[in-house]
Amino acid sequence: MTQTFTFKIAETLDEKRQAYAVRFQCLTLEQGDTTHADVQLGLFKDPLDEQPRSRLFVAVDEASGKVVSTVRILQRSEGPFLADYLYPYEELAKIYNCSPHAVVNKVVLFGRAGTLAPFRNVSPSIFTRLWDFSLASI
Repeated sequence: MTQTFTFKIAETLDEKRQAYAVRFQCLTLEQGDTTHADVQLGLFKDPLDEQPRSRLFVAVDEASGKVVSTVRILQRSEGPFLADYLYPYEELAKIYNCSPHAVVNKVVLFGRAGTLAPFRNVSPSIFTRLWDFSLASI
């Protein structure tokens, strides 16, 4: 039986909560990151999730209707990153022969990603398809 998935922006509170639960499973329980974990609720959510420019993408298993993978994207064109000082915008502009402003308008920050363990060996990769979908959507 072929598994099918829907790739979308998380729109409902339930989709977002499921995405935060996937993060909790992957980031907290598997990798030990408790920085933004709510252990009682089983959710991993940070302040960037509340920003209007934050886009939360999910892969939904059509058989169960459950979120099985997630990634968050922030676009630099919509505001500075906290760690902007780490990014070599000037050097990238020289490499790509364009202005630093043009580079800044193209930069995205992928983060807080995870795929539930039972879905990591699906081919083609759910995460790769989610990544491609999210890039095409912004």
